[in-house]
Amino acid sequence: MNQQLLFEPLSFGMMLDRTFRLYLNNIWLMLSIALIANMPLILITLVSLGFAPGMAQAGLGDGPLFWFLITLGGLGTLAVTILVMTLSTGAATYAISNRYLGRDVTVSDCYKAAFSRFGALFWAQLVVGLLTLLGTLLCIIPGIYVAVIYMLLVPVVMLEGQGASDSRARANKLLEDYRWVGFGLAVIYALVSGSFSGGIHFASVMFVMADLPPALIVVTTDFIPLLVEIVITPLASIGIIVLYYDCRIRKEGYDLELMAENLNYFDLNSSHEPNVTPGVDSPE
Repeated sequence: MNQQLLFEPLSFGMMLDRTFRLYLNNIWLMLSIALIANMPLILITLVSLGFAPGMAQAGLGDGPLFWFLITLGGLGTLAVTILVMTLSTGAATYAISNRYLGRDVTVSDCYKAAFSRFGALFWAQLVVGLLTLLGTLLCIIPGIYVAVIYMLLVPVVMLEGQGASDSRARANKLLEDYRWVGFGLAVIYALVSGSFSGGIHFASVMFVMADLPPALIVVTTDFIPLLVEIVITPLASIGIIVLYYDCRIRKEGYDLELMAENLNYFDLNSSHEPNVTPGVDSPE
């Protein structure tokens, strides 16, 4: 028995609903991907927990060596962060795309796909990141505009196999008639993420003002925010995938193309019971 895929254009509310349901139904897969990618940053933070008290006891908290090590650590953390973001967004995009289409996928599969597209993904995101930063420095609004028009960049790179330059042009074109939808979704996800991050930041400031031990300050200012980011960040990746497929359905009739391409797949998996929205609704 073939599994029926029901894909249709989604309203704004339906996109949000599908995003949050995909997140909840695949939360362990997404958290596993995020935890593996962020393990280097977690290790750096744990090292800082042991490093800060020793520096304070040695009286080096304000010395040149302290600031040299802080700068060196900051640059290293930045490099690791760029690597982590590239791999984790690629792996998460591949994961949720497969789950959205009702296909099983493992964490290993996702990272293999991310590594295979690492070069194109890195250069594509680097250029867009620099353009966004430049636009933000100029007047904020140009930076927001650049970020929005390239929202679909990662799915295009990961799922369509194009190079960095072609992927930027393709992402821009695909979202051309739906930029306000993309902007609205970005605002919602930013508010959700910001509410959690803002609360953690406020708590961190309170701990710093309370003159607590350095180790505890590092936990509240670095470690806990990192864990919150690991939990919240996949939500935006899922929302972008939902928007990506919605744009393809509206502009390219992707639902019909998908059904034709997956006939053999579902014939081979005929023991699966049909569900209304693959990867979103659980079969009854």
